[in-house]
Amino acid sequence: MHHPLTQPAIKKALFLSPSVQLVLGFFGLCGLGIGLYLVPELTVALLVVVGIGVPLFWLLWVYPVIGLLAVIALTSSFLPLELINLRLPIGGGLKLRDIALIGMSGIALLQVLIRKRALIPWPPVGLPLTLLVTVATLSGVYALRVLGVPINRAFNELRGYIYYLTFFITCWTLIRKEQVWLTLLGLIIIADLTAAIIIIQQFFGAGTPIIEAMTDVNWQVWSDEASGAVSGTIRIIPPGHVLVYFIALITSCLVIMSNQTLKWRLFYVGQSLFLNLALIFTFTRSQWLASAMAMSLIFLVLIPIYKKQLLRLVVYGLPLLLFFSAITWLPIQRNLSNVPLLGQLAERAMSIATPNETLETASLKWRVFETKKALQSIQANPLFGVGLGNSYRPLTLLQNEANGGWGGVDLEDKTRFTRYVHNSYLFLTVKLGLSGLGLLVWMCLGFLISGWHLFRGSPDALTRGVTLSILAGFVGLLQWSVFHSHIMRVESTAVIGVMMGLIGALNVIEQRLKGEPNHAG
Repeated sequence: MHHPLTQPAIKKALFLSPSVQLVLGFFGLCGLGIGLYLVPELTVALLVVVGIGVPLFWLLWVYPVIGLLAVIALTSSFLPLELINLRLPIGGGLKLRDIALIGMSGIALLQVLIRKRALIPWPPVGLPLTLLVTVATLSGVYALRVLGVPINRAFNELRGYIYYLTFFITCWTLIRKEQVWLTLLGLIIIADLTAAIIIIQQFFGAGTPIIEAMTDVNWQVWSDEASGAVSGTIRIIPPGHVLVYFIALITSCLVIMSNQTLKWRLFYVGQSLFLNLALIFTFTRSQWLASAMAMSLIFLVLIPIYKKQLLRLVVYGLPLLLFFSAITWLPIQRNLSNVPLLGQLAERAMSIATPNETLETASLKWRVFETKKALQSIQANPLFGVGLGNSYRPLTLLQNEANGGWGGVDLEDKTRFTRYVHNSYLFLTVKLGLSGLGLLVWMCLGFLISGWHLFRGSPDALTRGVTLSILAGFVGLLQWSVFHSHIMRVESTAVIGVMMGLIGALNVIEQRLKGEPNHAG
C-alpha cells in the first residue's frame, strides 16, 4: 500500500518543469521583496510560520507517532502550562498542549479523509465515545448560552472530554504494528521521565522543585505527614500518574508474555521495578489498590497459560517476597527505628483494611459530604445534569469552606469545590446527567469486551501481553476513579484515550492481517 504522499497522482501533480519553477521562483522573490517593503512585520511573521510550520507539518504527516507522543508529553507537564497561553477573543485561552492536540487532530483527520477510512474507528468504543464528547460539548454550549456560566469554567471542564480525541488520533494514524510498538516505547520513555522526577525529588525536598513545571497546580507535592507522606519523604502526585500506572502494568505483564530475548526480558523487569518504585512515592492508596487489582487479574488469566513460567517466578520470587514482607512487618510490630520507611509505607498500605479509622480523617469526611450533595444534585437534574462549569451546590460552613478553608480569599477560589467532585462517576453524572453516565458505561463495556476478544484471538504474544495489561489496568482505573476524577481530568483522559486507541489500532491491524472484514474502515 502506497503512503498517501507517495501516491502516483499526487507525485505527478507536484511535478513542475524547470521553466515553470524558474518563473514561480522569480514572482515569489518579487512578492517577498514587496512584502518586506510594505508590511515588514507581517511578512517576517509569515516567513516564520512557513519556515517552521511547513517542515513541522511534513514531519508529523510522515511520522504521526511523534505528534501523538508530544501531546502526551505536554499533558504530563514537563513544561510550564503558561509557557504558551494563546488568549482567545471570546474568553479563555489555548495552552501549548491544546495547540498540539488541535494540530494533531487536524493532521490525523486529513489523513483519514485522504485514505478514505471510517471517521469513527473501532465502533464498539469509537461510537459511544463520539456521542459522549458530543453530549459534553452541547452541555458546555448550554451552560454558556442558557445558564450564563463563565466561558473559562465551562471550557476548563470540557477540556477533559476533548482530550479523549487522542483515541481517534491513535486509531487513525497507527496503521502498522511497528508504529504501535514505537508509540509504546515512546510512552515508556515519558513514564520513565515522570518516575525519575518523583524519585530524584525525594533528595531535594518539597521546597526545591527540580523542574519549573512542578510549581504548576497540576503537580501536587507535599512533605508533611498529614498529606499521607511518610516522615522524611515527599509525596508527589504527577500529572502523568495514570501513564506511569499503565506502563508499569504493561512492562510487568511483558516480563512473562513477551517471548523476547533475555535482554528484553531484563529490560521489562528493570522498567517494572523502577516505575513501581515511583508509584510507591505517590502514597496514593487507591492507586496501589488499582495496581494490585490489575496484577491479580493478569495472574488469574495467565496461570492456565503460563504454568511453567509462573512456577519458576514463584520459586525464585517467593523467597524474596517473604523476606520483603518480614522486614516490612517487623517495624510495625516491634517499632524498629532502623527501617522506618518500609514500616510506615506498610502501615499506610494496611490502612486500606481499616476503613473505620480512615473515615475519621477530614479528607474522607469531606468526600462523604461531597457525595451526599452530588446525589442530591443528580436527583434534581437527572437527565442532563447541571451543565459543564456550573456549581451543583452552594458554599458550606463545613471545614470553613465559606471563609476560604478549601481555597483562597477570592470568590473564584472559594467556590471552586462547589463545581468539583472527587468521584469521577458522580462528577460526570452531576454535570452531564444519567445520559452521560450511560454513554460512559457503554464505552467501558465495549472496550473491555472487544479488547478481550482481541486478547483471545491474537496469535502474537506481544499483542496479547499489551492488550491484557491495558484491559486489567483499565479495570483497576475504574476502581481508582471512584476516589479521583480521572475520567474528567485532561492529564488522565489523554492517557486513557491513547490506551484505548492502542488496542483499537491493534484490533484493526489484526483483522487486516487475518483477512477478516475491517469494521473500522
